[in-house]
Amino acid sequence: MPPRPETFETLNIDIPEWKGHNPFCKDKTPKFYQEIKDTAEGKTARTSFFEKNLVGLYWALGRPVPYAFRTKDGTVRSLDAGCVKFLFNRRKPELELIRDVEGYIVAVKPLDLLLDRFRPALNSVTAPYASVAATLDLPFDISSPADERRRVLSEQVRRDGTAGFRNAVYHAWAGRCAISRVSVSQVLEAAHIFPYLGSATNDLRNGILLKSDLHILFDEHLLSLEYVDGALTVRTSKRLSGSPYAKYQDKVITLPHDRIHRPAPAVILQHFENFREAEAIGAIETPPNQIT
Repeated sequence: MPPRPETFETLNIDIPEWKGHNPFCKDKTPKFYQEIKDTAEGKTARTSFFEKNLVGLYWALGRPVPYAFRTKDGTVRSLDAGCVKFLFNRRKPELELIRDVEGYIVAVKPLDLLLDRFRPALNSVTAPYASVAATLDLPFDISSPADERRRVLSEQVRRDGTAGFRNAVYHAWAGRCAISRVSVSQVLEAAHIFPYLGSATNDLRNGILLKSDLHILFDEHLLSLEYVDGALTVRTSKRLSGSPYAKYQDKVITLPHDRIHRPAPAVILQHFENFREAEAIGAIETPPNQIT
């Protein structure tokens, strides 16, 4: 059974007006597809409008765009099937179709080919949706305990959306480690602030670009971050005293220019609280004399 309107997510947005039939369609009971049979619309001003706003909404959400949703006034909107098919049918598909357990398309994810066309105009593309990041709940529960069984499992399996998450975080942080400012791509990794527990945690607001050694320290809570009067500040463990990493204590992070790409305060606070707990109880796996 396809999704029902009462299950549609409400986003704190308005969709910009379009002079003709808006490709973000108004329909109280939109049709869901397992395979889109509508004719793919050709390249037109309408599809260009669709591309731009789909990318802007994707960047604002930090995750795939729902196929159907409600705007802040309660209006049901759905993505035009012909426009979706147009992007999906390109020689190299520019959309990934996200399906539910019954095979219905419930969301779409712009791929790098599409995203790269709009990166130079990122601020203008996301401007209509700037309010969404401030009020949107994260698509995962940060109160869920990341127990050892789940942590080990997440390391053993191929992580859903790894490449897309890495690319998005890399571009959001302008290809530099947030802490060391190193720009050698081969040693940079997209770190999850709240531990990876499935594709929902691949949210830009849950990501930060770190040099591989700093990523390890961050995951082990030997290093953390804290928002202080709006400034994201580095906190290092007392067990790093005397090591080259101690110099990062109190360093203020240069945040991504666009506010919707900055780490969510909720996940930063949760990581910092775990860091403080680890400091208090001395919970550490790596002996201090091995930290160099």
